[in-house]
Amino acid sequence: MDLIENKMVEDSIQEIERQGLETELDYERALVIERKLRVMAKEEPQYSKLRQRLRSCISDYEEQHWQRNKELDDEQIIQSNRAELIAEQERKFVQHRKKKIREALAKYNLNQKDLAVLLGHKSKTYISELVNGVCPFTLRDLTIMHHILGLSWEELIPKFINEKDLNILHQNIASLNNKYLLHQFIDSMS
Repeated sequence: MDLIENKMVEDSIQEIERQGLETELDYERALVIERKLRVMAKEEPQYSKLRQRLRSCISDYEEQHWQRNKELDDEQIIQSNRAELIAEQERKFVQHRKKKIREALAKYNLNQKDLAVLLGHKSKTYISELVNGVCPFTLRDLTIMHHILGLSWEELIPKFINEKDLNILHQNIASLNNKYLLHQFIDSMS
């Protein structure tokens, strides 16, 4: 992994350490990333330290929000279940996209190092982070893969909106007082 790309992952972990995990969705996403880092650490040992730091943030969240002797209310359980569902949707999407990227690379007799060259990234390790969903692809990366590898936009970009953004979007549409837009929004979610 080159210095710039390693710094991006390091900065992401530092941001989590600084802000902490604020919501159940943040927590569930951190669990997904932690599992990915565990697998990646087998190939690249430098991920072990990042994983340990993320694990510490996860433990802090668990101690604060899920103490054994703390009584859980229904709302907390509902939020946890929703967050788990969203994180699982995101995980499945990343797995499907990863499969499609690998199939396209195989079709053109390319590997992840070749993909790094196509996207203008310096290391195969960083491409592994992108493909595994540890770091997000840029719109530029997705556009290149769409045109060069022939991947559809549906395979590259998730179609779902997370719950937090859905709630904000619903409030914003309601504030516009446009019933046609509100109906369109509701229809698109069903």
